[in-house]
Amino acid sequence: MKPLLLAIVLISWGCIIYASMVSARRQLRKKYPDKIFGTNENL
Repeated sequence: MKPLLLAIVLISWGCIIYASMVSARRQLRKKYPDKIFGTNENL
C-alpha cells in the first residue's frame, strides 16, 4: 500500500471511532446524567 493511502485509511478510521465514542457518550449522558460529570469512580 502507498503511504498516502495508508494515512487516509488511518485518518478515516480514527474519525469513525471518535464519532462512535462521542455518540456513545451522548447516550450515556441521557441515561446517567449524574454519573458522567466528574464522578468516574462510581461507574
